[in-house]
Amino acid sequence: MLKLRHPSLLREQTLIDGAWCGVIGGASLPVTDPACGAVIGPVPDMGAAETKATIASCPKAPPAWATETAATRAGILMRWLGPLINQKALEKVEAHLSDAVSKGVRLLSGGARHALGGTCFQPTVLVDLTDDLQIAHEKTFGPIAGLFRFESEHHVTALANASNAGLASYISPTICGASGVSRRPCKPAWLG
Repeated sequence: MLKLRHPSLLREQTLIDGAWCGVIGGASLPVTDPACGAVIGPVPDMGAAETKATIASCPKAPPAWATETAATRAGILMRWLGPLINQKALEKVEAHLSDAVSKGVRLLSGGARHALGGTCFQPTVLVDLTDDLQIAHEKTFGPIAGLFRFESEHHVTALANASNAGLASYISPTICGASGVSRRPCKPAWLG
């Protein structure tokens, strides 16, 4: 196995209801370095039982998280910041960010290389994204969360279905105040 510079960033357990635990049955998947194929270590192969336990614990998380100070929340998130795969990936994140900001997108947080150096980039939040941006049509594979405004369930469903990118797409009726958004037919692999 490869030796990691920051081994604490790779957990061989899963976080369920605020506690790190093993997977029922002990199943795991190997994590490999895409550059050379070497095994870095295992991660849990979560099944139905772990998924149900995680979903059941979700309502407890927001109140506890909200009681933490911004500095504490930032510290928790920063501990999990990992480097991008290589220099080219870092440059792509910067290109997508530059394109978005040059076209009027607001940078809410982050937006720069991290003080850790190397290929680390600050977690970044962009708001008011539009369909003409690189980030709207290309996979970034970096720590950028882009938020689009939408007028209706139909509009947001059309936006989601028009995208060919994204390993995960989120539509939150709780945040947007709509109900039933996830009942609309959407192509994204995951609705959260």
